[in-house]
Amino acid sequence: MDAVAGGLGILGIIIIAFLIVLAILWFLLPFAVFGIKEHLDRQRAELNMLREDVKTLVKLQKLMVQQMRQQAEQDHIRPDR
Repeated sequence: MDAVAGGLGILGIIIIAFLIVLAILWFLLPFAVFGIKEHLDRQRAELNMLREDVKTLVKLQKLMVQQMRQQAEQDHIRPDR
């Protein structure tokens, strides 16, 4: 061990340790990406459903405002604009 420590020095050992950790992480990266893909697909589907719900709510809100204005005109009340 003295030969390795003497030959490389502390900086060399740190660099080798860093490269080993980097190699392990690089090996595990594809598994993480494919593991997250399914989760992202589910979130995308849920987001699309929520987007459709928001569109429906906006349409209903516009319809309700229109009906309220018509009712106000029928009751001879000037609607706020």
